[in-house]
Amino acid sequence: MQQDRFFLELNQKGEIEGSHDKAIYVRQHQIVRIFVRNRKQGYHPHVIMQKGYKHVYEMDNLTLKQIQQHHEVKGFTLDSSGDWKVDVEFALTGAAYLRLCWFVAQDKPVVLGVENHIIVQPNHVDKLQEITIQTLLPYCLGKFEDYEKQIRSQVDLGYEAFHFPPIQQLGQSPSLYAIADQQKLNTDIFGNHTYDDLKQLFAKFPNTYFFIDILLNHTAFDSSWLVQPEFENATYNVKNSPHLEAAILMDCAIAEFSNKLGSGVLTQYPRNTIYNENDLNQVMDILEHEYIRKLNIHGYFQFNINAVVNEIQTRCNKIVKNKSEQLEENQNIFIKSASEVMLQLIGKETILKGYKEYGVSLNYDAIIEFLNKDENYKKVSLEYIQELLQYYNHQFWNEAESYIREAMNSTRGQVTWWKLTLKNPFVEVNEKGDSLVPRYFTKLSNGKYVANNGWIQGFDPLNNFAENQEHHYLRRTIVIWGDLVKLRYGHKKQDSPALWKYMKKYVQQMAKIFAGLRLDNAHSTPMIVGEYMMRKARKANPNILVFAELFTGSPEKDSIFTKTMGINCLVRETNRCHDAGHLNRELHYYSGDGRMSIGSLPKLQEQFESINETFTILQPQYSPALIYEQSHDNESLISTHGYRHQLPIAALITFSSCMGGTVRGYDCFLPNRLSVVDERRIYNIVPPTENVVVERQSIIAFRFDGSPNQFVEVFGSWDNWQRGLVLNAHHNIYTSTLKLNEGFYEYKYKVNSNWVDQINRKLIVEPNPTKLLTTMELVRFKLHQIKEELNQSFPFIFCQNQSDTIQIITRETQDKCRSKVLITVPSFGIPNSFSSIKLPGQIVKVDAIFYHEDFIQFPEQNNQIIEASQVRIIQHQNIREFAEIQDNELRFINLPSSFTAVIECHIDPEQQKNLQSLETILNDASQLQHFKALSSSQLNYLLFMSEPEERDKNNTGLYFIPNYRQLIYAGFAGPRSATREAQTVNNLAHPICENLRNGDWLLDYLNDRVQRQLGQLEISKLINSITQQIKNIPRFHIPSYFCKFVDCIYNNFLKES
Repeated sequence: MQQDRFFLELNQKGEIEGSHDKAIYVRQHQIVRIFVRNRKQGYHPHVIMQKGYKHVYEMDNLTLKQIQQHHEVKGFTLDSSGDWKVDVEFALTGAAYLRLCWFVAQDKPVVLGVENHIIVQPNHVDKLQEITIQTLLPYCLGKFEDYEKQIRSQVDLGYEAFHFPPIQQLGQSPSLYAIADQQKLNTDIFGNHTYDDLKQLFAKFPNTYFFIDILLNHTAFDSSWLVQPEFENATYNVKNSPHLEAAILMDCAIAEFSNKLGSGVLTQYPRNTIYNENDLNQVMDILEHEYIRKLNIHGYFQFNINAVVNEIQTRCNKIVKNKSEQLEENQNIFIKSASEVMLQLIGKETILKGYKEYGVSLNYDAIIEFLNKDENYKKVSLEYIQELLQYYNHQFWNEAESYIREAMNSTRGQVTWWKLTLKNPFVEVNEKGDSLVPRYFTKLSNGKYVANNGWIQGFDPLNNFAENQEHHYLRRTIVIWGDLVKLRYGHKKQDSPALWKYMKKYVQQMAKIFAGLRLDNAHSTPMIVGEYMMRKARKANPNILVFAELFTGSPEKDSIFTKTMGINCLVRETNRCHDAGHLNRELHYYSGDGRMSIGSLPKLQEQFESINETFTILQPQYSPALIYEQSHDNESLISTHGYRHQLPIAALITFSSCMGGTVRGYDCFLPNRLSVVDERRIYNIVPPTENVVVERQSIIAFRFDGSPNQFVEVFGSWDNWQRGLVLNAHHNIYTSTLKLNEGFYEYKYKVNSNWVDQINRKLIVEPNPTKLLTTMELVRFKLHQIKEELNQSFPFIFCQNQSDTIQIITRETQDKCRSKVLITVPSFGIPNSFSSIKLPGQIVKVDAIFYHEDFIQFPEQNNQIIEASQVRIIQHQNIREFAEIQDNELRFINLPSSFTAVIECHIDPEQQKNLQSLETILNDASQLQHFKALSSSQLNYLLFMSEPEERDKNNTGLYFIPNYRQLIYAGFAGPRSATREAQTVNNLAHPICENLRNGDWLLDYLNDRVQRQLGQLEISKLINSITQQIKNIPRFHIPSYFCKFVDCIYNNFLKES
């Protein structure tokens, strides 16, 4: 079997068009032909790639030979059409660097194109996208000796992958994310065991994948290595970040105030509690006026004017002193005067705000360079500079005042949260002074203050809030993590070499043991750091998968992080979805490659140089996702949506064509999330049980849709058609239920004493094994079985929601003849019990139906074991208990919240036959003989014909597509521009796709004109046969097969011509 060949086009600037919010994904060792269309006169294109996992060096103003010293460079060759081509193999996984450059001469710098990153997926990524990952909290598994039985209990439920939060040594903070020693295992759990022991444990689960969190942005406040001399630049301190001095001063003042408040020694407020707004007002007033206002923060934003003026005079002794001595300048209103430029220059070149009292300074080199240029020292006097400094001192005083007010407001908000909202009124005395509010800085054992980490709502993740001059630490706008110190990598390894080396060892150690890394807070990780560390991880383990918790608020910025770091999968979760429509959009967006949507259009292909070279065009895609039902660090679904929500969400993630995730405890309906900070109880291992009752009778639902005020009965063979069952009226819908023994029945409806149906309806009642489940663990086992079947045989997907409460996902087989349909009702609102749902075919099997009875019992408090809640989940296969089946439609009479059904459907045999025939015909190379029999004028008629030609020949015009435009040709080349437009991004909503789904007009138009003029030829018989078959397949597949039809005609024309 010939391997697929792929084609990627770069424009003249080296850009991959359409990739600003997406990425190109290829497989390891895949060969891609890169094309640059058209020639740039006198220039020869080359493509630059990185060597192995090595660093990408700066290339500006370098010759091709110089670039080749550090990078792999391949030259393009011209093909017969005059375009440039080169074949590139992507041998290494991760972010593959790709850059176009234009070579002109050996001794001249190349002309560089834009930088691209191609994501190279490991070859086993398909398997990983089929699994559900469960997060396990390390402490809750018990001691390391208990890990095997704990993991085994979940493997037995069908889980194939597990994710661990950090397992490294902690410090004083109990949080799993406050790692004190990145090189050492947590001794509370692992004792004297080593990483080798952990690796041996994982080896006992050969078909199971294990993933681990990686923390690159911070370390525990008491990490002993922070005080080692070589790590001095690994933190943000006043030596490398002098603008933090004022913020440290304020933080210390607040800590001092906190301890004095806690000890009750404040004369104005002699108690250590805050119960209400009045208490809060008094406390904040004392803090502001007795502590913060006495710090003279304003002075940290002031020039020492005399010192600055003296420095300028010393460096530029020719400068005039008085304004009266300044030379008059040409009053050209279009040119800024030297005085105006100096005003802006001082504002631009101001440095060291926040460093020390009257310590604001200037970049004197820039100032003196300007003064010496064009003898500007004659046009700007020292007296004028002094006035400018006074002006800026006033501006900076106002700036400092705004920061103080913002800091007080922020602190007030924090006190309100910690003391009033959380109802924790007591303020205590402690060494850190953080009882009132968390500290923004940590005092290390060597006495130095370093900045703590945190996050800022809405902050641009491409910037660093500790480095920029917006003074967030002084303004106290950061949601601070008082137990975590922010790590400073700088802009290159040389800025903090010990930190880069230390964290590289930690990352590579994890990469050698685990199958995947979850990059915690990737949006806060400096891009250069994430890129470097992931390259080193892949060097240690080329098959490593990288997941990222990435919340930039922008698809474009997500794409930048994803491509630069080589992120294989983004972490998302359903808890953020507030209604069924939102959830549907998320599932649709992240359910794998859009090319796998039901009815998706065929991938574009190009033919080059000869008929033997056909390439599939690579198109940018959105990043794959790992979607969590519930993650370990956000609220439980029970607390946000109720217990009936969990079963539908688990089923939806199972049916989505992306990686799924959950947290242990979800299947047991734990009411609250297990805290990553202080949860130390142990998971309980209790084998799940089920109570099975085989019912010989089943409840059958009957529904008739009529008009209001009718009298509706149903008669059937169950009592030999003796008595009618009267249906209850709900406006125009009439319903009832009947309990029937297993067997075969026929029935009919009678409305106002008149029979409705000509033919008796058929009903088969089968034995209905009913299970009562008290947790979701056995449901999970069934869902894993379903997911395995979906992944093996049902690759295509379509997500939809109905009435804002019902969620439907359809999966389809490769031959498009069979479907699995999930119908489920999450807790987004009260569902319409009389909903109707169209199915893609006839029901042949009900895999399972689940729903909750109205019961949940939360576990009693247990300080040792994590006990499960008790629920009542009913599982059976009788869809007729809930709905009447009318043709391919389910008409419900009862649709409870939590209802979850998995149904298999088949399309009718005639449609199956047409689909199979179309696949054969449209891929049959022997069709070329029909085109060989055509003359050039007949080929022209088949493919082209302008409007005047068509009117002259057939007395008809060109086809018009609503909401689009009139086609430019009457023949098959006419719709081809529209189909290619739709195929490029698999746009199933393109007007031509809408037109094809809505009716057969375009098919008939093309076929009729062929039959009119070419009816006597074999080609016309072929086109008529294909047309009739396309018209008789499911309508949602018609656009796809029409595109194949047009491509087939056009490609055969190219081969013949």
